[in-house]
Amino acid sequence: MIQVLWKDNRSIPLVVCDECREPIANAGLAMVAYESDNGDGTYRELAFLHKGACDEGFKGGRNRDGGWVELRHFLVNLCHNAGMPAGGESMAQAIEERRDLDMLP
Repeated sequence: MIQVLWKDNRSIPLVVCDECREPIANAGLAMVAYESDNGDGTYRELAFLHKGACDEGFKGGRNRDGGWVELRHFLVNLCHNAGMPAGGESMAQAIEERRDLDMLP
């Protein structure tokens, strides 16, 4: 799940594991699992999970229907599909604005 932590008058978006409810701090060690929808080839629900025990414990682990993708790939695709391709002007501007925000007291 995606949550927002409010701390020191700032919003901090986090990806939280749907199994253990702990923040995911390394996108390379996490995944997004998809549940297939009635066999028609579309997907409906997704879950953010740590790889390993959390993946294995969530709705049957390897036996659950659907597929999965590593979280870092999912996030890159999500940014691209939202109009912020890696290396593009939108992404560079968002990174620069984030740096500006980090300098605020």
